[in-house]
Amino acid sequence: EFLQQREIVKAQMNEGVADANTLLNQIAGLNLAIAEFPGLAQGREPNDLLDKRDEALRKLSEIVQVRVVPTDGRQTNVLLGNGQALVVGGDATRPGTENPTELEFTLTSGGRTLVVSEQMNGGKLGGLRRFQDQALKPATDELGRLAVVISDQLNKQHQIGMDLEGDLGGLFFTDINSPEIQRARVIASGNNQAPSNGVLGVEITDSSELVAGSWDLRFSGADGRNYELIDQATGRTVNQGRLPDPLPAEISMPGFNIRVEAGTFNEGDRFQIQPTRQSASDLRLLVEREEDLAFASPVRASADNGNSGDASINQGTMLSIRNPLTNAALPGFTTLGELSPPLMVRFTSDSQYEVLDATDPARPVPLDPPVGGDYQRGISNALFSENPADPNYRGFQFRVSGNPEAGDSFLIEYNTGGVADNRNAELLAGLATARTMNGGTQSFTDGYAGLVENVGVKTRQSQLDRDSAASLLEQSTNQRESVSGVNLDEEAGRLIQYQAAYNASAKVMGVAQELFDTLLATFN
Repeated sequence: EFLQQREIVKAQMNEGVADANTLLNQIAGLNLAIAEFPGLAQGREPNDLLDKRDEALRKLSEIVQVRVVPTDGRQTNVLLGNGQALVVGGDATRPGTENPTELEFTLTSGGRTLVVSEQMNGGKLGGLRRFQDQALKPATDELGRLAVVISDQLNKQHQIGMDLEGDLGGLFFTDINSPEIQRARVIASGNNQAPSNGVLGVEITDSSELVAGSWDLRFSGADGRNYELIDQATGRTVNQGRLPDPLPAEISMPGFNIRVEAGTFNEGDRFQIQPTRQSASDLRLLVEREEDLAFASPVRASADNGNSGDASINQGTMLSIRNPLTNAALPGFTTLGELSPPLMVRFTSDSQYEVLDATDPARPVPLDPPVGGDYQRGISNALFSENPADPNYRGFQFRVSGNPEAGDSFLIEYNTGGVADNRNAELLAGLATARTMNGGTQSFTDGYAGLVENVGVKTRQSQLDRDSAASLLEQSTNQRESVSGVNLDEEAGRLIQYQAAYNASAKVMGVAQELFDTLLATFN
């Protein structure tokens, strides 16, 4: 729906720009015709031409707010709000649109192209621009943020599950950080100087910290290596610095990094940074077979039948199959369909345990480096570290509780044949209400509800603004008509006066004719 709205706005903007160009050329042509009117020097007014120009100006003011400045020779100059000329005498500039996705307004004059989006206020184009900037863009950014978080969280959870064929899960949705998508989040300005070969991308680093919005990356300095990142919503500089030589470089922001990979930059070059705007349209389901749904957990635990204590072990929680710090596959998951190695947790006393390599369960051997620890009765004891930098990090966590005895053991292995396991499916479903947005304070459901609420508030406000604008338009139209319009009652009264004067004149002519006839008859 947002994409459809964007295309409708784009079409209407292009139509409005084309109509404005036609009217500006028409006004410039009428200025010339008025200046060259033969009787102007003798005080004769080219009323027909003036009326046509007034009508063209009225139609132009419906498209965009302009200032009209009379000049010598009964000509008028047409300006934007900031004084930028649209028509000067018989010369007209050419408005246009630059960015195909954002539709920046440009003005071409004397071979130069200027971005004048901020001056396009009022009228049809100003209303469309306001709708685009204040309603459509924020809503699209927020929907894109939802798409990024949903895709990221579901992908992470699905990848640490096991499918029906015993394989680890793959991507559920499109990879949010594929090279193509990273580079599509950066849009270069059409006014960038040659060679315009900068290669940039935006990498999502933490979807839970990501905010909806867009930023303007500007380069400056004699060598173009100074940069400034400006929040488009507030106009504030949120990051600045200087690119290293040689590249690549990263500009870090909460939730994402701007990767400057290669290229040459010039003073004045600009790039729009849009981490989320296209994300909803980029979202694609990648799981095509039911067998590829990773609804099970790939690890399980079991107690040795000979245990003498009443200690128990849970079925474990998967954290990751890759090290979050290095993105390398964890050693335990490098072999397809196996846990390398399977592990045995063996208690050496009722308060000490060790973790062994159980490749051969009958002859377990210590790990290198050794893993073990103290056991505390009365609480649930975590067996492994959850810090990726710790050598004891395994990508999963198991907990033991109860009262173990020396010699008790538990086996941790791959969940081979676990087709009835739905642990990962439950975790996938639980993401709907898990607080995975805004730094852990908001869920998918909360985020979507907030988006709908904001759209509803803006819709209601636009309805109120429309009603107010309709009243102002009626007042302005009445004021204009009082000056240049025609009062039908007044014109009817004048017609009656003209008719009476005509009848009186006809009577005078009739009497004169009778007197003339009588005078002629006298001489006969």
